[in-house]
Amino acid sequence: MVIVSNKASHNDEFERRCKDLGDRDISFLREDDLHTKGIVGERFMISGSMNLTHNGVFRNDEHLLYETDPARIHEWRVELDQRWGT
Repeated sequence: MVIVSNKASHNDEFERRCKDLGDRDISFLREDDLHTKGIVGERFMISGSMNLTHNGVFRNDEHLLYETDPARIHEWRVELDQRWGT
């Protein structure tokens, strides 16, 4: 699993907690100005404006796209691999 986030200090705690879980299969990449949001699995992808925070999930007016089309998921995986080598 690869998690890509921006270099904002509030993401330091998230990264530390994930590493404390002891899962060696998690890699972290940090970028200065990253604002893209999404999750991609083997058979789905979610993208949109929602921050993965309490306010993003429960308070703010956000949108998400849930995609199950294998061709679109493959496209997104190729884009991620080209950008971050994931």
